[in-house]
Amino acid sequence: MDKFIFPNGDTYEGEHLNDVPHGFGKMKMNNGSSYEGNWINGKMYGIGTFYPIGGGSLSGNFKNGKIIGKGKLTYPEGDIYEGEFKDSKPDGFGVHQYLDGSKYEGHFKSGLRHGKGLLIYRDGSKDDGVWENDFFNRPN
Repeated sequence: MDKFIFPNGDTYEGEHLNDVPHGFGKMKMNNGSSYEGNWINGKMYGIGTFYPIGGGSLSGNFKNGKIIGKGKLTYPEGDIYEGEFKDSKPDGFGVHQYLDGSKYEGHFKSGLRHGKGLLIYRDGSKDDGVWENDFFNRPN
């Protein structure tokens, strides 16, 4: 495996084509984030894991540098989301397990709880119904 150091300070070790990442490889970005997985023509493309600055990880299927379809997001504080993604944000059906023991199962839009969903709190109480932009619509 070849190793490249790019002018901006990013380092890459792995397969390449015409001196750009292509195939499997590991990139450490100059801002402290990194990615390990598949590449096509210098873009994250295929199965991989992105490690953003500040912690956590985003694993799944990447297309043109963004995760789409099913994946897993581990937040720096320890929450875990598993489900559908669009443009690297939870979008569609998913399950968000909160560090405090609460769990939300339902629909998301652009990273927010949105649509039908069930939030089960640590004490066993529930909010079951329709969510809008991360807020529960309580029946009157």
